[in-house]
Amino acid sequence: MSDGKQPGRTGRLDREAYFNAAFKILGAGGFQELTVDNLCAELGTTKGSFYHHFAGIQEFTEALVAVWETTVSEIFAAMAALPPMDGLARSMEMLQRWPLQADAALRAWAWTNPTVAAAVRQQEAEWERLILHWLEQFVPDPARCRLLAHLILAVLAGITQLQRPTDAELIADVCLEILRNNVGLDYLPDGTFRTSGRRHR
Repeated sequence: MSDGKQPGRTGRLDREAYFNAAFKILGAGGFQELTVDNLCAELGTTKGSFYHHFAGIQEFTEALVAVWETTVSEIFAAMAALPPMDGLARSMEMLQRWPLQADAALRAWAWTNPTVAAAVRQQEAEWERLILHWLEQFVPDPARCRLLAHLILAVLAGITQLQRPTDAELIADVCLEILRNNVGLDYLPDGTFRTSGRRHR
């Protein structure tokens, strides 16, 4: 969501600059650190600038969550349009760029904030639909397909909660092991997948 500029130091700040700063703060310190004071310090600006764009922290939170939901939905929609093997390969690439620490902070925040909780549930539902869309091409049993999708989601959510900073390579390795041994898909050095024939039904 960033335009590459240094907000707060060159030119006028916009709402997007605050959203980018918020994700940085979430990733570095967790949701408890997401305050007006810290946002302004991160951007090198005053509270007057913040209140020019937002009525208060509640409105800011709702706007931040809405931006996050829209961005994630657009990413998932683009990946769902790809052939399954291409979509899986793209997910491996995306994992290296995904803001895992901010994602973990949002999940923790969801325990105390209903707005964030609804957004997290929505993201998890979209992840599940996307993973099921890919797996059903290779796993004929719908119940087993859903079980594997839940297992992959548990890896994604669980490792980000257990490990800080989160190792994206570890998440990728565990997911690839699941795909290799349960779906029969091998991940090749060129970043593509192929069927291995080791599928367990």
